[in-house]
Amino acid sequence: MLTRRAVLKCGLVAAGAALLPSKATRSYADIRLPSLQLTPFVDKLPFPPDLTPVSSLDPAPNPAVHQYFNFEDTVLGLPPLSPLLYEVDQTEALHQFHRDLPGTLIWGYNGSLPGPTFKVYQVTQATYREVQARPVLVRFHNHLPQDHTGFGVPVTTIHFHGGHQEPYSDGFPGALADIASCKGQLERFFAPFPPGGAFEPGAFFDCYFPLRDPGFSFGQHEVNDRPATLWYHDHLLDFTGPNVYKGLAGFFLVFDELDTGDETGTRFPGTNMRLPSDAFDVPLVIQDKAFDAQGRLLFDTFEHDGFLGNQFVVNGTIQPFFEVKRRKYRFRLLNGSNARVYQLFLSQAPNSKTVFHFDQIATEGGLLSAPIRGIDNFRLHPAERVEIVVDFADPQFKGVTAVYLENRLQQDNGRGPDGLGAGTPLLQFRLLDERPEDPSRVPDTLRRHNTISPAELAGVTRRTFEFERSNGAWAINGQFVDLCAPVAQIPVNATERWRLVNKSGGWVHPVHIHLSFLHVLSRNGQVPPLNERDGNALKDTIYLGPNDEVEIAFHFRDFTGPYVFHCHNIEHEDMAMMAVFNVHAV
Repeated sequence: MLTRRAVLKCGLVAAGAALLPSKATRSYADIRLPSLQLTPFVDKLPFPPDLTPVSSLDPAPNPAVHQYFNFEDTVLGLPPLSPLLYEVDQTEALHQFHRDLPGTLIWGYNGSLPGPTFKVYQVTQATYREVQARPVLVRFHNHLPQDHTGFGVPVTTIHFHGGHQEPYSDGFPGALADIASCKGQLERFFAPFPPGGAFEPGAFFDCYFPLRDPGFSFGQHEVNDRPATLWYHDHLLDFTGPNVYKGLAGFFLVFDELDTGDETGTRFPGTNMRLPSDAFDVPLVIQDKAFDAQGRLLFDTFEHDGFLGNQFVVNGTIQPFFEVKRRKYRFRLLNGSNARVYQLFLSQAPNSKTVFHFDQIATEGGLLSAPIRGIDNFRLHPAERVEIVVDFADPQFKGVTAVYLENRLQQDNGRGPDGLGAGTPLLQFRLLDERPEDPSRVPDTLRRHNTISPAELAGVTRRTFEFERSNGAWAINGQFVDLCAPVAQIPVNATERWRLVNKSGGWVHPVHIHLSFLHVLSRNGQVPPLNERDGNALKDTIYLGPNDEVEIAFHFRDFTGPYVFHCHNIEHEDMAMMAVFNVHAV
């Protein structure tokens, strides 16, 4: 099959639509996106089911392909722990996005959109036995149709976005044959563990997550480098965009002795922060999509600048409603769109001047050191997560019966947002009269993050990566992605300082770096804002606005092998704005 990269290498980007075989072309490519008039707020906000472990897998997993599969942690006194086992099917299914649309063919994990939610624990020695905080092994079966119609490629690889895991289980984007072709050029790419790769319909793949604090391999556990809201999604080279858009994404939530998922305080008393939990801890993935008159998903495979839809979907439903009691709720918001950026407000009515205040408690790098109190909006770039707590019992909601989560950021193309304007309500909150007892709270101290020290930064390797447009595609330091040519060789457990520069003019690039969380040191030579500032926040995706320069530092701990970093405007990623770095043993 002629791929995006093959078209690019032949210099045939403009003519690509005419050259690709029919099954790889865009679906309904010549139809302008119809503006379907769908009644908002008639469907309830759905929630994906929680995934439960299975007792066994057949055949049994092979520990030999995983790093630290049976690792005894002598520092924390942890014996080898057998993993919790999960099983997930990637399947084609019918999904109803709106009451007035027929069922639409999607690809989903266990056939749902979004996929089932993982809820796992990562805790220290004193508490791990109580909650069975064990490693996790997930077997993904590829049951997607080999001879499908429309967009998407049924060869898949799964990335656990924000996780600290081995390359084999990180969703390395190439197919196994592509990776094998690198071996003669770079032995350290493979020794002693190969990266994982894409797998075809009829096959399965085991992903393994030790769920141990970064630094465990050399006795320096960073207990503050813990995620809260991760997500998992397809990561196939050249075709991540269509596969994620078609439905291959879900939540992976991590709890511990501070963020316990128990607002009553009975679990881990003395450490439990008692954040809103259970039915009051609500993950929300926001996406934009387009449909034809028959309710079929529309997607343009050759929109290399960034695909935008014109219908707004929350947890797989177009503009749903959610009934809330008058108490505190924790909302975990994920931008799961391919290219759209959101600026989100809570308003009393669409485009109302009356907006409500709330607290931000987390980014994609987990809980902040301290909440950012009393904000009334935030920006959310592709792949970023922001967690907020809204107290619907607050006097500001007195007499209010409906509140709207509203996007007021205008965007007409993949270049990026155009500024604030008329808003589009994404989700309606219907405030009930119920005022239940509310034991939850938002403490002034969440998870303390120490700034990366001058001693850690002294003498470290510095690198600069420039993100730019080149010949109708997207490049890093003037190069398109080459899985066999790492741009950096980095010794394991080293610290480096990177300068990320946007040299593509007015384009926006949300840059995601795999393996570890990022300390943001400066933005355009200035102290970063609180929601990304080192000492208060960690990040795994950092946006580069037009002509931005951002300095970051991070550690390459524990695992060896190849990882990638890339723009998370997924069309930019698919059109070559990705690079490989290799972490090697010393």
